[in-house]
Amino acid sequence: MGAELNIAFVTSEVRPFAATGGLGDVASALPKALRQQGHQVRLIMPAYAMIAEQGYELEEVPGLGEPISVPNLGEVEVKMATLPDSGVQVYLLDATTYDFYRRTKDRAGLYGWPDDARRFMLLCRGTLELLNALNWKPDVIHCNDWQAGLIPAYLDSVYKYDFLNTATLYTTHNILFGGPGGLSTRTLREAGLGLELVPVIHPHEYYGHFSFSKGALSLADVVNTVSPTYAQEILQPESDPLPYPVRITEGSSATEHTCRIPNGVGFYNVLRHRQKARPFLGILNGIDTDYWNPQTDPHLAMNVVAGLAKGLAKPIEVEPATPGQLSFGPDLPDEVLWQRKALNKRRLQQICGLDVDDQALLIGRVARIGDQKDYLLMAEGARALQAILEMGCQVVILGRASAQDVAGQWYRAEYERFDKVYPGQLAYINSRWQRWLGKGLPADADFEFEHLLYACSDAFLMPSLHEPCGLSQMVSMRYGSVPIVRRTGGLADTVRDAEAPPDARKGGGFVFDEPSPQALVEAVRRAREVFGQQPMRWRALAREGMSKDFSWGPSAREYADAYRLAREVKRKINHLDD
Repeated sequence: MGAELNIAFVTSEVRPFAATGGLGDVASALPKALRQQGHQVRLIMPAYAMIAEQGYELEEVPGLGEPISVPNLGEVEVKMATLPDSGVQVYLLDATTYDFYRRTKDRAGLYGWPDDARRFMLLCRGTLELLNALNWKPDVIHCNDWQAGLIPAYLDSVYKYDFLNTATLYTTHNILFGGPGGLSTRTLREAGLGLELVPVIHPHEYYGHFSFSKGALSLADVVNTVSPTYAQEILQPESDPLPYPVRITEGSSATEHTCRIPNGVGFYNVLRHRQKARPFLGILNGIDTDYWNPQTDPHLAMNVVAGLAKGLAKPIEVEPATPGQLSFGPDLPDEVLWQRKALNKRRLQQICGLDVDDQALLIGRVARIGDQKDYLLMAEGARALQAILEMGCQVVILGRASAQDVAGQWYRAEYERFDKVYPGQLAYINSRWQRWLGKGLPADADFEFEHLLYACSDAFLMPSLHEPCGLSQMVSMRYGSVPIVRRTGGLADTVRDAEAPPDARKGGGFVFDEPSPQALVEAVRRAREVFGQQPMRWRALAREGMSKDFSWGPSAREYADAYRLAREVKRKINHLDD
């Protein structure tokens, strides 16, 4: 193991303070793992209003008596907190001049607002002003996604001599999200990087416009993404349209919707050039195995959904069980393990109003609803979903669609329709509770129900068109749910097909390659056949997944090596400049 490192970890979200998806999980678990390996990590994020509203204690920063002035962008007040169960310090930046991070009736979410560029310019430059004020010059600044994408440019120009020995590592968690564009000259000028000259020539110039992420991809000492396979995929241009249309109807009108495999979209040439000049890596994400642990998970005996059921005219009868009767793990004897999995499964069937049937392959899905994960299920008149149900499988879907996503809203409506047509086989959770209670599943119940779904399902479906890493397949395997996935991105790096030789790095599942409804249905058919006709083989696959180490330990060591590589690159650049 190399020397300990000082790491500033800059991110727009951290679970449990504020998070919308996988980035929040990574920003919580990776710093924790790095600290456990002896490194000093300090997290820096915006002070969203929801953090204080949730009751987290925010403290004053010792030695910082006054707000910090950020050129062109006003002042920031800085508070401190501790990442739960880790000891990692978190610095939270709040704008005093503008309501950049404060919740209003018109600003409930973290992103998608007209002033996003200025909000995250403030995060980037405010971070560097904070580090100066603390007189702390870390070995490396880890910049996560476009929201932290200006930091490499600042260290290459305005703050070059303040952080002469500080390297940068930029992680693109999903290359599709490059940040806001089409910005005014005034906003570009406020960044203080000469961005108003973007249409002429600039590292952040992207097809005549400004891009947060393009400059970071070009200027960071090391760039990585979140799986080795995804790192190769995004070096390729997007595919041609797939020949499987989705017919989206709105009122009396209908349109045919098709998708492409995005790969590196407009950034693939930037990344190819990058690969020749500076390091570009793929480092697989991990999961927090303390949090995702079926042996200690309190949510398996959850009362939230059963409690909501009390509002029904005819309450659901759920088989009673204690946490001790429901918890399980790979160390249990076969008889006990599969008895507990079966009890969990029956409880989920009862809670969801499905037929209680031990012989039905129960397939779980947890995902944001949209093209990425739903297109292959719903293409050609939901051909694949229809075929899966006609096999006798049961499907439970937990997910929400963005209000701005037309295709996602149509998929959601189709899941609601199937829920009514196949009430004993398919449950779209929010829709079902909407019908039963007159309201949907509360947002805070989603997280609890997610645990239940992993533990109770026999198989877990991820037919993704693209998947930078994916965490759900790793969590599902830890909970004994066998994954059915398309071979892409992190899914390819974590799941081997049941017919392939054992792989120390991957759990067993059912894998398909072609992005088509037919290939998806065939993978489910193979899974259904093994589940129904070869139960011992199925249990062996489930045990194999439960025994794999998907913790953050190995990935954190890879990140530490990447930080050291970034420092070497920085030293070489400084030597050339001299």
